[in-house]
Amino acid sequence: MSDKQPDRSPIGTPTSETRRIPRGAITSAIRTIAVLVATFVIVATLALTVGPRFLPYQTFIVLSSSMEPAIPVGAVVVTVPVPKGDLVSGDVITYQRAEEPDIAVTHRIIRLTGVAGALIARTRGDANLVDDPWEVTLSPTVLRVSGYVPLAGYALMFAQSPTGRLVTIIFPASILAAMWAFEQWQRRVWRRSHTMDGIRIVTPS
Repeated sequence: MSDKQPDRSPIGTPTSETRRIPRGAITSAIRTIAVLVATFVIVATLALTVGPRFLPYQTFIVLSSSMEPAIPVGAVVVTVPVPKGDLVSGDVITYQRAEEPDIAVTHRIIRLTGVAGALIARTRGDANLVDDPWEVTLSPTVLRVSGYVPLAGYALMFAQSPTGRLVTIIFPASILAAMWAFEQWQRRVWRRSHTMDGIRIVTPS
């Protein structure tokens, strides 16, 4: 009769105990991801909506496909003011026509012409086959497109609704506040369990 050898894991092979991820590590990872996502949503929303009121750039939602594929419909274009003398053919600008001051047009400059000290631009959308049927007399400072955020326009339009405000601002902020309160509670639990009388220290998991 031979003795049964105890089961041994090969050296370097993790056992089920060593492979187990501590619950505290999982909770910490989830908390970190939630904080990052919530922070990103809040910062991005504020940058595209509140930022233009204080910083030297403007944002506009693209509602038509006239600039595709360069700028897709639903994107948010970010524009910066530049002197009109810095513009060249091929630049994409955002402007309002005197005939339709409430509508912002984002099109590419096809041709620039100087007339009696004024600078006249002819524009066209990349997806259009013909130039725009108007000429634009450029002001001393013009908004030139420096980039865009795809699909952000849909998110901003949703954020302007009552439900959108709740989802994009209040809800992420509430998550951050709740997680901060939970962290403070864990610290209180740890402090209460940490005594100088030889009692085992219980760390939050």
